[in-house]
Amino acid sequence: MNSFATENLPYIQALSSLRNQMLDLLTDADLAYKLPGANLSLGEVLHNRGNVQASYTESFHSFVQDFKMDHAPSDVGGSVAALRAWYKATDERLEAAISGYSEEDAQSRVIRRESGYEAAVALQFEFYSQALFIFLGKESIYLRALDKPLTKEWIEYVG
Repeated sequence: MNSFATENLPYIQALSSLRNQMLDLLTDADLAYKLPGANLSLGEVLHNRGNVQASYTESFHSFVQDFKMDHAPSDVGGSVAALRAWYKATDERLEAAISGYSEEDAQSRVIRRESGYEAAVALQFEFYSQALFIFLGKESIYLRALDKPLTKEWIEYVG
């Protein structure tokens, strides 16, 4: 395993653990919950999260990022179990990509977006972790609105 993976995968695994703690609190019925106003349901937020995770994961494989694709399996909309399985598969694919880099690839490859913007692997990884924190913040609002008990770890990391 390259040094980039050794240093950074534990961080993403910790964020995945927080996501899994959230999933442990949810029921399928909770996924239909909508905050007042023109807000998405919790299930739609989690669907969007999965697409962002999948987009970043694919970028670490192909070195091209595409935000336009819907990566979700057809059954994720109202199922916590389906979301959990999708996220697990995406986590494993991300770890395989990053762990499979040579030391040189981890340090020198760039990932290109459709706009032409290019980011080094390390910067792309930082963008990915920031995106995950944004979703955790959104999800925290839904969990509080649903009166779900937040774990100590959740409160320490997310608030």
